[in-house]
Amino acid sequence: MLLGVVVSQQMCAYTYSLTFGALLAVSIFAGLELWRSRRRDASLWLCYGPLLLQQLGMMLLMLQPMKNMVVTACRIAAEPEYDGYHLMPLVERALDLVFLPMFAERLLWDYTVLGIALIACSSTLQSKARECSAEDAC
Repeated sequence: MLLGVVVSQQMCAYTYSLTFGALLAVSIFAGLELWRSRRRDASLWLCYGPLLLQQLGMMLLMLQPMKNMVVTACRIAAEPEYDGYHLMPLVERALDLVFLPMFAERLLWDYTVLGIALIACSSTLQSKARECSAEDAC
């Protein structure tokens, strides 16, 4: 129940899939933009560092929606009307992976904060790389 509105598992699955897909699209397009706008005359870190930090940050940001999506998909597959009993070994394995201690709720929040910090560092490094000129010692 969310704010007095009953939300079905199917709607939750759609929401988690949409969130994961949107983050994946943002990651791909931001990565392409960083790749196209890199300074080829700058140091290796200024050239590829922003892209590396941005992709690592987006990967950390996508952990929480991925976990939610897997748990909801496994819950839906276990319902009798979907006849997903032949998938039970796969569902058990997926749930075992998702509920490892490294994917605990508190750690996922920490991963999210770290991902946001990495993306902020990526933006700062990208703006520094744009300010550097070819003759500066960057």
